Amino acid sequence: MAALVVGLISIEVWRSATSTATDALVTLSDTNLAQGADNLARNLQSVLQDAQVDATTASRLDLSAVALQTGDPKRFNWYTDELYQGKNRYAAVVLIEPAGKIAGVNSVRRDGRESIEPLMGRVVGEKWLKPTFKAGKDSVRWIPPSRPAFVEALLAPTERVVGYAMRIVDIMDDRIGVVVVLDALALSLNGYFEGSATEVSSLAYVVSSDGKAVFLPSALSTAAEWISASLPIRENQRSWTSSQGHDYHLVFTPIRSAPLGEPWHAVQLRRVSVFEALVTGLSQNSWARYFLLCSRRWLPSRWWWAVS
Repeated sequence: MAALVVGLISIEVWRSATSTATDALVTLSDTNLAQGADNLARNLQSVLQDAQVDATTASRLDLSAVALQTGDPKRFNWYTDELYQGKNRYAAVVLIEPAGKIAGVNSVRRDGRESIEPLMGRVVGEKWLKPTFKAGKDSVRWIPPSRPAFVEALLAPTERVVGYAMRIVDIMDDRIGVVVVLDALALSLNGYFEGSATEVSSLAYVVSSDGKAVFLPSALSTAAEWISASLPIRENQRSWTSSQGHDYHLVFTPIRSAPLGEPWHAVQLRRVSVFEALVTGLSQNSWARYFLLCSRRWLPSRWWWAVS
């Protein structure tokens, strides 16, 4: 009888300890999610600022003006190739004449291969081009998420880019061209994704103020479930159920960047079932260890000798 009482007390102690450990794991998971969302938001803010600086720098370099004035873009193309490969995330860095014709561009893709779709000589008809020419001195034009027609052949299906455009002036302050830096922002999200398009364990992506996807990791770029999803962007929101019935832990952080008309949010998600499987495994393992430890005390020593 005494052994039974001791056993029941031990089981209750184990259950209490397991519950405490589970709560601690949940707290740790939520903390990690929050830190991941914060880190991603800061990283994306840095990426956007970096692209703006590159556009500003390229517009002020003599090699940009010389390429437009002489019709020889070799030095500009070399510079953009170095910039393109060094950053490894730009979709294109382009020099445009007043008439809209491309006068200079990077000649390699992000993977280092020579571009199979040369852009030289193409005409840019995007609606942001004319306002950029007319903009004031040192004014940088924000290019919102889109698929510009002149670089569409270089983009993956459904891939969108953002960027900056800045006018170029000569020594007489005459407007002679525009430089454009287009950033494939989704590439910054690939490291936060685990799973597949149909079984997402964890991911991070960018949503607008209404919770709609702005940028997704490359593996989910065509996943209808995520493209059409609308996340609840609320201060106390910590969970969300997808259209497929999958439950996720959820944390979001604002991306604070001046060009954005409406605030974006970096969202970090982790599937609940994956987390619960981890907790269950730890719980079962701890129970087995606890049972063996208690058994050494309760069972006769000759039993342990027999099974050893």
